[in-house]
Amino acid sequence: MNNYSKFVPIIPFPIRKEYNNSIELAEARKKYREHINEQNMRFKKYLFTINNIVDNPKAELLWQKAWDYGHANGLYDVENNFNKLINLIL
Repeated sequence: MNNYSKFVPIIPFPIRKEYNNSIELAEARKKYREHINEQNMRFKKYLFTINNIVDNPKAELLWQKAWDYGHANGLYDVENNFNKLINLIL
């Protein structure tokens, strides 16, 4: 089992009432989305590394399928789908 806490967002989702205007809110949400993307890319790199597929040309396709099938339910499902599909590229 994985410790997903190192991939959980550190920045809280910006709530409208916490900002003075829509420009500040939009900037905060942009920063939040960038942070989420960075965390997701760290998780992807982690999966590639522990499974020794960093240089595999089909690794990105595997990630995309695992992400599409599991991200709505969290990183656990992404990793679970990743592990189910990995034999297709090895």
